[in-house]
Amino acid sequence: MIFKILKCQIHVSFYLISVFSILMILNTDIGLLIALFLSIAHEIGHILMFIHTGKSISEINFKLFSVDIIEKNNKNFSYKNDFIVLIGGSFMNFFISLICFIINIFFHNEILKLIYIESLFIGILNLMPVSSLDGGRILKILLEKKIEFAIADKISFIISVLFLIPIATLGFLIFLKFKTNPSLLILCVYLISFLINNEPKRNYFNFV
Repeated sequence: MIFKILKCQIHVSFYLISVFSILMILNTDIGLLIALFLSIAHEIGHILMFIHTGKSISEINFKLFSVDIIEKNNKNFSYKNDFIVLIGGSFMNFFISLICFIINIFFHNEILKLIYIESLFIGILNLMPVSSLDGGRILKILLEKKIEFAIADKISFIISVLFLIPIATLGFLIFLKFKTNPSLLILCVYLISFLINNEPKRNYFNFV
């Protein structure tokens, strides 16, 4: 699906629409649906900060597991602006989590509780120091300010792998024990493959 909003071309993956439609029809797991909407909110946080920093967006691609944002130009590049854009997604999740937590204090609703827990989890998850996540890109920005880009890239890659290995091991052990929840293991496998197969560009933001 392709459409335009204020001269910005929006691409929505067929696979994303298909999975979303199936989940809405089946409606078997409210937690999964909430996680999907919170992930969309996360990406909206990035987009809002992207606009806030004065960056011009020419194209946004909503894929099954990520969102690609492509700039019209690179005139407003700065480490500070990139940091603000990268932190925007998790900030949105933390904001939603805080609001739902406060409301839940008064109304004690299980859905609200699930929203603030999942939103907090998604926000923290995306701040992990893994190159394919916001936290890894923030780490790389901090490294690039001190050392050469190539060296920063290698250090970031090594930290990402070292961080993912124990998490992937934990996910594997959880799957072996419970046989019903491979989500953590699948996430780690995806992040590792994404880490190996993607190289970020200066005018190209990819948010998982």
